[in-house]
Amino acid sequence: LLMLVAALAGVGAASTALSGDAQINILWALVGLVALPTVLLVAWLLVMSLTAVGALLVRPGGSGVGRAVVWLIRAIAGFSTRDAERAEERRAATQGLLTTLATGATGRWMFATLTHGFWLLFALLALATCVLRMSFLQYDFVWETTLLSDATARSVLLAIAWLPQAMGFTVPDAALLEASRAGGEPAGREIWARFLL
Repeated sequence: LLMLVAALAGVGAASTALSGDAQINILWALVGLVALPTVLLVAWLLVMSLTAVGALLVRPGGSGVGRAVVWLIRAIAGFSTRDAERAEERRAATQGLLTTLATGATGRWMFATLTHGFWLLFALLALATCVLRMSFLQYDFVWETTLLSDATARSVLLAIAWLPQAMGFTVPDAALLEASRAGGEPAGREIWARFLL
């Protein structure tokens, strides 16, 4: 089920990022493609940085984080359970999950495997969808902003481009950024497409 959700989320994120007409806002597309993996990365970092995951999750008077996770797991497990047999099965499954998470390194490794596996499948399906769509459809990439100043929006794009540029990938330069401001003539389709990928 988690793999199916990851696959659908990856295809959905890529389709949403490249939806609409033939003009794509590069900032909006980047946010759409990296938001969910970033949330998963932050969740993984949070769990991995906790030194006593087991104590937080099962200790009766544990921390707010632990109590919140236990409450969430129990709420999901008890959702729409009407008959007693199913309720007992869900209670047993919930207790098993909590016990696994409470076993220190095992729980952390299990959580890391789930989040990384989800992220990997999400990223692969999003990448494949983007490549397929950009191979057979023509997109013009622009950037625009309402609240931010033009200089701030340019700075955000240049900051995002820093790591790919350091790795040797071709990224949009200042001239292409200027030419790609919404309302102008389309420029650098291939460079923007590679940058997004």
